[in-house]
Amino acid sequence: MSFIEVQSVPAYDQILQSLFQRSPAQGFSPSFAFTSANSGEGVSYVVESLARQLSMNPANSVLIVSVQALATYTGNLGDLAAHCLAVNHTQIYRLEHSSSDSGTAAISSWQTDVRYRQACLQQLRRHFTYVLMDCPSPKKNGDLFSVASLVDGVVIVVEANRTTKAHIRTLERTIELVQGKIAGFVLNKRQYLVPDWIYNRL
Repeated sequence: MSFIEVQSVPAYDQILQSLFQRSPAQGFSPSFAFTSANSGEGVSYVVESLARQLSMNPANSVLIVSVQALATYTGNLGDLAAHCLAVNHTQIYRLEHSSSDSGTAAISSWQTDVRYRQACLQQLRRHFTYVLMDCPSPKKNGDLFSVASLVDGVVIVVEANRTTKAHIRTLERTIELVQGKIAGFVLNKRQYLVPDWIYNRL
C-alpha cells in the first residue's frame, strides 16, 4: 500500500479518488476514520483539508466528527444529525463535544454497546454525503478502536522524518486486531530542503 503525500490540491484529489472509489456499505454514505501512530502528526489538518475539498461540490454535505462528541451525545438518536451544525455557512458540519455531566449514561452506552455505536454512525451516514472521523493517536486514548470496525476504513496519517516503520506496523496490527481495515496512508509535513550547492550559487 503506497503513501499519498500531502503537498497540494492535486494530492488531496488523489486521496479522495483513492478512498471514495470504494463502494461503501449498502445504503450508507462513505465513512472513514483518520488517525496516526503518534500525537501531533497532523490528523486534524488532513481531515479538515479533505473536508474542504469535498465541500467544493455544493451537492456534498461533509461531517467532521470526533468519537468524544458522539460518546457524550445525550439526545435521541433519531435527532443526532439535526445536532450537527454547519461551520461558517459551509457544507462542512460538526457535532460539538459536550462536557455536561448528563453525558455519563451516553458514554457508558457508547463504550459497552457496539449496536449503539453502529446506530449512531448509521444515522450520520444516512444524512451526510461523507462522514470523516477525527481520531487521536491510540497512544492518547482508545477512541479509534471503538469505531475502526464500523467505518469503511482507517486512514493513517504519517509525519515525515518522525514516524518509524515500527510505529506504523504496530498501529496496523492493532487496527487489524479490532477488525478494522486499513484504507491507506497519508504522508504529512514533508520538508524539501534546498541543497547547499544552490545556496552557494545565490
